[in-house]
Amino acid sequence: MLTTFALPLRLRLASSAIFLCALLVAAGAQRSFLLVPLLAAASTGAHWLASRLAQGDQAVLLGMLDPQTRRLAQQNIARAGFFFGLFGYGLLFMITVFLSALVTPTELARQLTGFDLSLILVPTGLTLALGLARRRVSTTMAAGPQGDSRPGTETDAFILEGEVIPPDD
Repeated sequence: MLTTFALPLRLRLASSAIFLCALLVAAGAQRSFLLVPLLAAASTGAHWLASRLAQGDQAVLLGMLDPQTRRLAQQNIARAGFFFGLFGYGLLFMITVFLSALVTPTELARQLTGFDLSLILVPTGLTLALGLARRRVSTTMAAGPQGDSRPGTETDAFILEGEVIPPDD
């Protein structure tokens, strides 16, 4: 049961890992440093849109706020996500380029190419697809179990600190 509830979180982490892999590929392929802010912006935008598509728990929490506070909270979350992403991606890019420079001569590209565009668009598309999958999983989980609903089955049992207490008949 715990793995069922952790699935949306795992999908969210997988979408973040996709952007990290794209960044490592860019650094390993010695692409331009301009890719770092572009990937940070694409990651922020894709995660924001994916969370809007998923309509998860944060939508319920934001729905409790008044419209002005909600808009301000969303803007602050997006700004913080972009700047933390920019700093983290930049640091990871520099470390990867430094490690590759220890092994081989390194020269970063001076301009962006179609390969760089694909390093931005592919993770963005996969993140949006994972956001749709999170939405599907969330709606399936919200619908509840579709199994046997006869009285006295194990699904009617109450669990208290790992102890299964069967229902009173």
